[in-house]
Amino acid sequence: MGESVAEPESSDDAEVHRAMAAQLFNHTWSLLDELHRTPAQDREMLGAAFGSYYHWTVVGGEKNRAIADWQVARVLVAVGQPDLAQQFADQALRRAVDDNLGPFLVACGHEVLARVAGAKGDEEARDNHVARAQDLLSVIEDEDEREILQADLDAMRS
Repeated sequence: MGESVAEPESSDDAEVHRAMAAQLFNHTWSLLDELHRTPAQDREMLGAAFGSYYHWTVVGGEKNRAIADWQVARVLVAVGQPDLAQQFADQALRRAVDDNLGPFLVACGHEVLARVAGAKGDEEARDNHVARAQDLLSVIEDEDEREILQADLDAMRS
């Protein structure tokens, strides 16, 4: 599934891509956590999410790309674009499953697909994906990952 846009010309370029990917990911997350974003912040969040996504396509592995797909899908749902979010959410889950990235990332794929389904008004699909993510909680070994996923699932119930 390698989707590398272009190989970095040097190790310095690769480090710049990695640093930018992480910085943009974190910036996106800070905007996503804002309860009352302005339209300008929504545009900034979209740009940051897609920027992080781009940099991970250059230097990241499948894990990085799955997480980037997941974050872009989350952002697209947040700004009211569930049809486009569906493509990124499907890809996030596909990468996690096909590349055996572990139960946490598979569960995250289901979590974001639940958000997409909810945004589209498909409560049955939403509940199915929530249940599948919930089922994976018991096999996620890392406590922090379990807490993150549980918080995300709980947020969808409120």
